Amino acid sequence: MQSAIRIRAKPGHTICPTIAFPPETQELRARKIGNVIANSAQDRPWSNYFCCVVAGNMQFVRKYPAATKRVLRAILKATGLCVSEPRRVAQLMIEQGYSDYWIRR
Repeated sequence: MQSAIRIRAKPGHTICPTIAFPPETQELRARKIGNVIANSAQDRPWSNYFCCVVAGNMQFVRKYPAATKRVLRAILKATGLCVSEPRRVAQLMIEQGYSDYWIRR
């Protein structure tokens, strides 16, 4: 876990909002820690905005437009796979050593 789990409150005090991102959000939910105040993936106006940006060096993009297109297509394809087959992606992440969270459960 990153920062969200490491925060500790003094006895008698509570921690008011903390921002968490995957995989922290899943771990917090699994541990039944806290309440969701705002979900940027679902709540307006945040849900209308993209959370990520792809940037490229202008000279590289101009010199290698086909490579740039392939990289962007791969990113979009991976995003689509995460949405359409989340269990498969989770299994691949575990098998390839990117996350051991679900193994510990």
